[in-house]
Amino acid sequence: MKANLRQYRVYVYLSFIPLLMTNCRDTTQTSTSSYCNVSDSSWCLDNSVFFCCREFRYSTKIWDKDYLLLSEAEVLVMATGGVFNGNQEELKIIFEDDPDEQVKYETYKINKSLEREWLESYEEGFWETEKSIWIHPVRVNQYDFTQIAPYPDIVYDLLKPGSEWPGSINIHSGWGDWSDSHLDHRYYVRGIEGVHVPMGKIDSCWVIESIATGTIGTSTLTYWFKKEYGYVKMIYNNYEGQILLFELVDIINHR
Repeated sequence: MKANLRQYRVYVYLSFIPLLMTNCRDTTQTSTSSYCNVSDSSWCLDNSVFFCCREFRYSTKIWDKDYLLLSEAEVLVMATGGVFNGNQEELKIIFEDDPDEQVKYETYKINKSLEREWLESYEEGFWETEKSIWIHPVRVNQYDFTQIAPYPDIVYDLLKPGSEWPGSINIHSGWGDWSDSHLDHRYYVRGIEGVHVPMGKIDSCWVIESIATGTIGTSTLTYWFKKEYGYVKMIYNNYEGQILLFELVDIINHR
């Protein structure tokens, strides 16, 4: 069943899939373990990176174009074993923010007409096969502008210096200033290098630079990936010059 559903994975990515949102996490919750919901048929049992109940903790920072710190928080990400939107695997995403993050966000958000509930947790979708990984980014709260950058994408056969591949996204309704727009993506493999993150130094990571271009502006994403650890570091730059940094803090296996 999992293999058959992979035919849906193409390099034209549509963003009209509804976000499944919740806002009921106890503020003392610091683990995704309670969301682990694995059965013998869970697709994530076959995964190498986002296998069932493996929790990734990231530290995050956002700066403005003058490198003034706007936000500092943590995000937890885990494949639950569930299904998202019928044809994708489910990620549970939990936010660990200061209480004033929402108030601060209103002062620097670039999509002025986007109005959404501030979430403590929600679900996203992803695909992982032996050949590739594609995930929806963390794209709510202060991280909403990841929607207009290239989505994190790994194609194992193309992980060689100098390789590149295309992608695109159509943003439909519900995204404020970005609604009804199209973005073209391009991915470039720059090589292999070690990187220092809060988890420690991780050697031999693939470095991929990507760019999204369209009528709403140009945004970029550079990410460091290693199969044993997944996405180790990600740096987003949006069309207003803001910078978003994700860095791996810890990995915990709850199963």
